[in-house]
Amino acid sequence: MVISKNQVLDTAQQLPVFPRIINEILHTIDDPNFNFNSLVKHVSRDPVLTGQVFSIANQAATHIHHDLQINDLYKATSLVGVMKLQKMVILASMSNHFEDTSGGNLPEILWERSLATGLCAQHVAAFSGISDDTALIAGLLHNVGKLWLHRFLPQAYRSVLERREQSFAPLCRIERETFGVDHAMIGSWLAEFWSLPPQVMDAIRYHCDPDQAEGNPYADAVHVAEVIGNALDLAPDSSVTYLSEGACKRLGLSWDERAEDLFGTIETSIRILERELFISHPVQAAN
Repeated sequence: MVISKNQVLDTAQQLPVFPRIINEILHTIDDPNFNFNSLVKHVSRDPVLTGQVFSIANQAATHIHHDLQINDLYKATSLVGVMKLQKMVILASMSNHFEDTSGGNLPEILWERSLATGLCAQHVAAFSGISDDTALIAGLLHNVGKLWLHRFLPQAYRSVLERREQSFAPLCRIERETFGVDHAMIGSWLAEFWSLPPQVMDAIRYHCDPDQAEGNPYADAVHVAEVIGNALDLAPDSSVTYLSEGACKRLGLSWDERAEDLFGTIETSIRILERELFISHPVQAAN
């Protein structure tokens, strides 16, 4: 059975549209004329996000004055802060998209791995001085090819996963032997279909082998994030089976005390997220 790009793109029409809000946020991250009101407008369109923003803002306000109550969305959003709001919007939109795309049958572990890798990639990117929100998106979507395989070829892909468990061979290699392509390539086709930025598309394509990504730092960040997540037992059983020295060098990562601090920051932030959001269910907010 050989999977073609046309087959993926034809069936992609049956998937929910990739959340437009994600692209809008990606395109405004580095815009010097970015208008804070646009984020507030996005939040106002989603009652769940609106409630979360008010909840977080009022929790913060009570630390200032126990009788202080925030009832204005703009004020609440200002108190929450742009970076936290962006992460909330991205994670909520991605959670809903994963659930819609899978038809409600998405294995929870796939979302957990994607979330952990996305957050790890965000921290790695911040450590290395590249866009952490772009890295977050790339990390969240790095396994979207697995999502497609789970949705459209469930029995065949179950056999692939069983073969991987029995042989301990690299998953991407078994996928290529079975389908002619691996989940990374399928994911990059979907990213192209959704008109995601080329850096995100290539990060998905090369996260298993970042040395082939021609210096795309987001492929490096997602690759390293998977390894870190696996090492910290945050994203166990990932597809990446080795750590690229080239990716570490390009990101300026050396395994010294700064790296240990990075590991600690990643583990702490995700453990907090687990407690607050009950990671076994689709995420609707972010720390």
